[in-house]
Formats: sequence, structure tokens, C-alpha cells
Amino acid sequence: MGGEDPFRQQQLALAQALQAQSEGQGPSLAQAQLQAATDRNIAQQQGMMASQRGLGAGLAARLGSQNAANINQQAAGESAQLRSQEQLAARSQLGDALQQGRAGDIGVGDLRDSMQQYYQTALLNQSEQDRQAQIAKEGLISGNVIQQNQQRADAYNSAAQRRSGLVSSLGTALTGAAIKK
Repeated sequence: MGGEDPFRQQQLALAQALQAQSEGQGPSLAQAQLQAATDRNIAQQQGMMASQRGLGAGLAARLGSQNAANINQQAAGESAQLRSQEQLAARSQLGDALQQGRAGDIGVGDLRDSMQQYYQTALLNQSEQDRQAQIAKEGLISGNVIQQNQQRADAYNSAAQRRSGLVSSLGTALTGAAIKK
């Protein structure tokens, strides 16, 4: 729990409280209502016994006791129904809380997967761009080498043609000079 964020800790605490409530533990409105109804019924019966005229004390106590027992039994039944409803509601809320937590986990996992895919794609794209740049660089270098080689070849051919012309001119001049002799 130490590394978890506060929201996750609150979510866990809520789930634990709902779990306890669904098992009949923890605060209960039904229990409080039963206790209040029982206290109220006892007070009412004591008041009725005190105000009875003409009945013997034993009979009044007996009737009051029976009435209180009947009323308390009815209140206990209603309280048990309410307690069951509380537990069912807590179970439903627990299921909703767990489902929302799981949906959040799935959403975070999906987001993490999407981000990983995005970064992998970006890395592949960058690698491809680097590869294309290297190819272009090598192309420029080889294009420059070819161009330089072509320039050298053109210079060599030009020099060869000049030499050939010079040799030809020299040969003609020598031939002309030999004829004149």
C-alpha cells in the first residue's frame, strides 16, 4: 500500500468497509432503529401500566409485558428485513466499486499499452529516418566520388587529346621539315 496513490488507498478502504457491511459488521441503521423502537416501546408500556386503573398490578404488568414483547418482536422482524436490505445494498455497492476499480486498472493498462506502442512506433520511425538519411549521405558521397572521377576522366581525356594534337602537330612539322631538306 505504501507505493500506491491516495485515491487507490481510499478505493481500497471503501471496498473493505463495504465488505464488512455486507457481512453484517460495522454500523447499522437497522440496529439503531431496533434499539430506539425497543426503548420507546418499553417506555410506552411502562406509562400504560402506570395509568391503568381497575386492573390488578400483576395483570397490568403481565399485559404490558405481553404488549411490549409483541411490539418488540415486530420491530425485530422489521429490523432484520432492513438489515438484510443493508447487506444486499452493501454487496451491490461493493460489486460496483470493484468493477469501477477494475475498469480503471484496465484503462490504465490500455493507456500504458498504447503509450508503449506509440513509443515503439516513434522509435522505429526514427530508426527508419536515420537509415534513410545515412543512405542519402552515402549517395551524396558516392555521387561526389563519381562526379570527381568523371571530372578526372574528362581532364585526362582532354590532356590526352591535347597530347595527341601536339604529337600530330609535331609529326606534321617534322614531316614538313624532312621534305624541305
